[in-house]
Amino acid sequence: MEVRKIKPEEHIEALKILSIAFRWSRDFSEAEVNPEKFYKGYETWRAVFSDEGKMCSAFEVTPFKIKFDGKLVNMAGVGGVISLPEERNKGYVRKLFEYCFKEMREKKQIFSFLYPFSNEYYRKFGYELCLDKVRYTIPLSSIKAFKSSGEVRLYIPGTDYSHIKTMYDRFTEHKNLTSERNEFLWNKHIGEDPYKDNLYTYVWYNSENKPMSYITFKCQKKADFGADMQVKEFIWLNEEALVGIFSFLSGFTPSYKDFIWETTENYNLKLLFPEPAYVKTEVYSFGMNRIVDLEEVLKLKNCPEGEGTLAFEVKDDFLEWNNGIFVVSWGSEGIKVQKKDCSPDLSCSILEMTQLLTGYTELENYLHSKSIKIYSNNNLLLNYFKKSELFLNESF
Repeated sequence: MEVRKIKPEEHIEALKILSIAFRWSRDFSEAEVNPEKFYKGYETWRAVFSDEGKMCSAFEVTPFKIKFDGKLVNMAGVGGVISLPEERNKGYVRKLFEYCFKEMREKKQIFSFLYPFSNEYYRKFGYELCLDKVRYTIPLSSIKAFKSSGEVRLYIPGTDYSHIKTMYDRFTEHKNLTSERNEFLWNKHIGEDPYKDNLYTYVWYNSENKPMSYITFKCQKKADFGADMQVKEFIWLNEEALVGIFSFLSGFTPSYKDFIWETTENYNLKLLFPEPAYVKTEVYSFGMNRIVDLEEVLKLKNCPEGEGTLAFEVKDDFLEWNNGIFVVSWGSEGIKVQKKDCSPDLSCSILEMTQLLTGYTELENYLHSKSIKIYSNNNLLLNYFKKSELFLNESF
C-alpha cells in the first residue's frame, strides 16, 4: 500500500473513481487522445494505491485561509472523498487521513473542514458538526412592502469588483470560518455571465453613492415555466442597505415566484415582513470541522480580559499530538500554552473542543452532557468559551 500525492497523468483515474463513487456521468473518451486536458487540478489530490499500483481511494485537500477570532489562519478543505466500490471497508480512507493530517500540520493548516454525507462516519476521523445552514423560502410577492430611495446597479463580470470585496470583508470581519477569497474564489461567486448563465449580482448604493449591500442570485427555472430566485450570497452593511435590496427585489414579482436563500447565519426575517407566516425557515446540519493542531489553535484563541489560567484535558483518538492536558495562561505578556501533568479544569474529546473553540455552541449547552466534565473554574470557563458568529460560503 502506498499513500501519496497523485501525478498529473493520474488525475484521470481519480476523476473516473469520482464518477463511479458519486454517479456523475462524464465522457472520458478524449483522455486517450488528449490526456493533458484532464491534468488540471491534480495538485490537490491525495490517493491510496494497492501493492499492485491500483488507485483505490482518493480525496482533495484544498488550502484556504479563514478567519478565527479575528486572525487569518490556514485551513484544509477536504472534498471528493472517494473509494472504488470493490475496495471499500479496507481501511484505505483511514490511511489517507493519517497521511493528510500530518501534511496539514506541516503546512500549519490548524483546521480542516468538510461537507459530510454522514456526520457519524467522519466523527471517526475527529470531525464534528460545526456549522448549520438556514434555508429561507419567501414568496416574492410578499416583499412589496419595502420602500427605498437608493440605486441598484448590475455588476458585469470582468470589471472592477473591489467595492464588492470591501463589503464582504466588512460584513465578515468578526465572523469565524469566513474564507479569504482570492481571484479564483471570487470568480466562482460572481464570475458567471448574467446574459448566458442567468446569474446576477446587483449592488445597492445609498444616497451618497456608497455601495452598502449586494445580492447574487440565479434564475432557477421550473417545469411549469415559472422560476425561483435562488440566492447564492446576500450581504449588507446596515439596515438601510438590507431594505434597499428587498425594495429592489419587489420589482421581480412578475418574473419569479419564491425568494430562496440558503445561508450559514440565522436572521429573524419574520420581523421584517407584515405577514410573518410567509417567511418559512428550515435549519439543517451543514459542515464539519476538526482541529488539526490544538496547541496552535489555543495560542490564537481570544481570552477573557485580565489574567487567567485554564487547563484542558483533551482526548483525540486519531491524532496523538492533540492528546494530553493543555494549560493556557494569559495576561500582559500574551497567551502561553504548554502541555503538562496537572489537574484539569475541563475534560472533553477533540470533537467537543472543536465546537467550543470555533464558537459553534456555548459551554452551557454541555453542562448536562456526559461527554464533558467540569472540575473547577466554572465561571471562567463559561467566559472563555463564547458563541461566535459563523459564516462560510465556499464549496469544495
